[in-house]
This record gives sequence, C-alpha cells and structure tokens, in this order.
Amino acid sequence: MVPNMGNISGMTLREYIKAGRGDINSMAATLGVSTFAVRKWVYGQRSPTLEMAFRIVSLTGGAVDLETLIKKPEAV
Repeated sequence: MVPNMGNISGMTLREYIKAGRGDINSMAATLGVSTFAVRKWVYGQRSPTLEMAFRIVSLTGGAVDLETLIKKPEAV
C-alpha cells in the first residue's frame, strides 16, 4: 500500500526543517542514515533513493512529498 502523498505542491525538506517540524539529526537517526546524507537532501545537492523518499514522506506525515524530493532529469 502506498502512503498518502499529500499535496502535489508540498513543502520541501528544507522548508519542513526550517519550520521547526523536524531536525537533521533526529531525521537521520530515524531513517538510519548519516546526517551528511540528510544535509545533502535538505540542500538539494542529492536526491534520496525512491525507497528513502517514501520513508521521508511517511515520516513527515505527507508534509514533504515525492514531487519535492525527487529531482527530474534535466532536458538534453
């Protein structure tokens, strides 16, 4: 079963953390990844795997959605 993905125009992970709804350290611990990985996602330097993106959506209760987590390939 796919979790509720929230609105198409959901907040970014960075907005979620800036709003005080979570923090990098606790998110990393909960997801079982390094704080370095979460920082890369927060600042848009990398995208999480699809599996991790689903876990982030679930962890944030849908406030952060797939649309904001997964970067689309740039046109050639």
